[in-house]
Amino acid sequence: MKRLYSLLKNPIFIFALLLLFLTIIIIYKTGFSFPDYYTNRELADKLAQAVSRDEVQQIIKHLINPNYKIDNFLYQSWGWFLTIFLFVIIFRIKNFSDFKNLRVYNNKIFVYSWINLSYIVFSVFIIISNMIDLMKYVYHWSADSFSIPLFIMLSVVVFSAIIYYPLVNILSYITYNTKIKRLFYQIIWGIGFAIISLLMIVTTCSKFTYINIILDFYYLVWLIFIVYSINYIKNK
Repeated sequence: MKRLYSLLKNPIFIFALLLLFLTIIIIYKTGFSFPDYYTNRELADKLAQAVSRDEVQQIIKHLINPNYKIDNFLYQSWGWFLTIFLFVIIFRIKNFSDFKNLRVYNNKIFVYSWINLSYIVFSVFIIISNMIDLMKYVYHWSADSFSIPLFIMLSVVVFSAIIYYPLVNILSYITYNTKIKRLFYQIIWGIGFAIISLLMIVTTCSKFTYINIILDFYYLVWLIFIVYSINYIKNK
């Protein structure tokens, strides 16, 4: 019993078990083949070209896969369990209380490396993820080119970087290198937590690919990092 109790307190064991359980369900239900948005994509695309642009959604709606949302949610959940499992393995978390004692989050080299390098990785993969999600649909031949949403996403990423880099670096410097104690800075970190949570929801609602696991890991590290930052301000 003590051995079992010890295992049930171990995040590595718990998330490995959940990951295995969900993997079995996915293999049984989908054969580990990612779900398509349509039951017959080739026919959906053919029908979309045979009618006017305004009639596309109506003519192909019967070909929308009724199991897509459930199957995609299963894969997204699987991706999250895998992400958390990798996290607890990498950071050697053998007890849930270890989440409170991740020393790496108080390491300034890690802090500044993470906030500056992670955005580049995030930008690349969030654009790829969004483009893949757009491609899950079929479009009329006269629809806008994919280069337009790609350009818009690139513009948003660049514009966001102009705000992100000075703001997060200054905020991190104030948090980890000064003795300033103000609720204002905690509120900004809280807003950051809300933004990351919103991005996480958007990614979870998109079409699942293995890229999502990289994004999920990014969100998880950031959410825990923000919690540490808020506590660091509070306890410093």
